[in-house]
Amino acid sequence: MRRHNRLIRIAAAAILAASLGCSDSPEERREEIYDLKSDASPENIQRIRARLEDQDGEVRAYALHALVRLGVPDATSLAIDGLSDSDSYARKIAARALEDLADPSAVAALGRVVIEDEDYRVREWAAEALAAIGTGDAVVELTRALDDPVKEVRLAAVRGIVKRQPEAAVDTFVSMVLEDPEWEIRVQAAAALGMIGREDVIPALEEAANDPNEFVRAAVAGALRAD
Repeated sequence: MRRHNRLIRIAAAAILAASLGCSDSPEERREEIYDLKSDASPENIQRIRARLEDQDGEVRAYALHALVRLGVPDATSLAIDGLSDSDSYARKIAARALEDLADPSAVAALGRVVIEDEDYRVREWAAEALAAIGTGDAVVELTRALDDPVKEVRLAAVRGIVKRQPEAAVDTFVSMVLEDPEWEIRVQAAAALGMIGREDVIPALEEAANDPNEFVRAAVAGALRAD
């Protein structure tokens, strides 16, 4: 049923596009969006909105980006809807838009995406959006991404938590500084433990002082001095 409804919307958008005299080329439709954005009359904004139902994912992404930049009142809602787009590029743009908007109402949707999306770049950008929002609920959702199998997602989650509320993931940071296979993440975890400054993390840092990577050892030394 959802697919049927979407096909109906796409067909309607195609009819509208034809009535506007638009090209069938995705490249030209993307260029058209920027032309419409430069003359942001109510009519042109509606034309951009119509492109949210375009058959091409990049065109839908361009339309969402334009509407967010124009500051339409429902920008957050449109971006949240974009997180469910079938096209991964469109979902990335939706996540980036929510980072720019930093609206706490998007936390639940971003929390779902940061765990479930099949494209790790979407998960990474969703983590960065949660960090930009920075509320307690956003940090909780970020902690769920610390177990992601992809380094970039874990890094985004660690950096976001360190920036907002490092004490929210002390135990995980202890495990990471000792066990994570990526040295960049062990560095971030060591820095986080140094910021937290709790005595009970010192044994883990002392063990990590023997890390085979020089950058990790340097980060651990700095964390121990901070403690």
